[in-house]
Amino acid sequence: MFDKLSGDWAVDFTGKEWDKFESDAENQAKAKGIEYISLSPQEMARWRKALAPIQEEYAADLEAKKLPGKRILEELKKFGAKK
Repeated sequence: MFDKLSGDWAVDFTGKEWDKFESDAENQAKAKGIEYISLSPQEMARWRKALAPIQEEYAADLEAKKLPGKRILEELKKFGAKK
């Protein structure tokens, strides 16, 4: 719905602003001595596998409510593949 009302420019703008906010917040946290730990590809795969049944259940619950749960899950997976 958001895309249909505002166009792709709004999604692009919001994404870029969120990325900037996230980067600034991370830099501020690191400046205060907070350690960030990146997961290895193997560990990330393990987490994704563990979360898959929860995501599928949530999508099914949304579908039962006549909401686009499958589509949301597909978009989530696309987003996760970019990270």
